Amino acid sequence: VVKNAGEEYARILGVVGKYAVHRGLSEEAKAENLASDGHPKLGVGFTCKKAASSTPDIHTSASDSKLDNIRSIHGSQVANELIHVAGSSTQFREGADEDGSDGEEAEESTLAAEDALLVKGASWSYDGYVSNANYHKKKSTCFFFINDRLVNCASLKRSLDALYAEFLPKGTYPFVYLSIHMPPQHVDVNVHPNKREVHFLCE
Repeated sequence: VVKNAGEEYARILGVVGKYAVHRGLSEEAKAENLASDGHPKLGVGFTCKKAASSTPDIHTSASDSKLDNIRSIHGSQVANELIHVAGSSTQFREGADEDGSDGEEAEESTLAAEDALLVKGASWSYDGYVSNANYHKKKSTCFFFINDRLVNCASLKRSLDALYAEFLPKGTYPFVYLSIHMPPQHVDVNVHPNKREVHFLCE
């Protein structure tokens, strides 16, 4: 429940800021634009301001990169400590029960049979920016896009928190922006009525 107009605007600003980062160009595309005399590749620029204000709280250009937009919205202190991560695969594991176990048959299967559960041919990829061990804050900044949609994923956040807990001081958290593209049938969106919380198939 939104308590007042100020809180509502802060939430709007948060969502716009996340999409501004997500819709920025890659560093490669930005470099190609600088080296080319032809038609530039463009992302999506965002501007967000209060109705009575002449100065926007968020303003990004369609020619800015994701890293430029992180620096603009979250500050240079964050942007200077980020690592670009990216990768892809053509394998998914199937066959888990709803409770997360593989079931009796999977438990009794041999390694060869277990490997047969890997579904080949489909593809998924990830791309984003994560902070290094030099960066840590009391408040977590962690946002995910799955198939270009802003979502919450508790299991993914728990995994990242557990990983960073090995390197960061106790009670501090990293900055994580992660975009994942995968076949829709591997994403369960029926977790909450607003469809914002998602689970992965066979977590």
